[in-house]
Amino acid sequence: MASVSQSASLTNIAAYLKHTHACDEQTALKEAQEVMHNLVNMRQKGFITGWYFDE
Repeated sequence: MASVSQSASLTNIAAYLKHTHACDEQTALKEAQEVMHNLVNMRQKGFITGWYFDE
């Protein structure tokens, strides 16, 4: 597997969710926090390697 480096801020994830799911700012931020939490958990468990996050 190739090493991949990506970065996504909470703000960027929220903006994406707001755009793609037509939700309000508060909902998008709440969902983005859950997405970030899940990605960090996956990284800690070794399912995601070579990524870093703007935590």
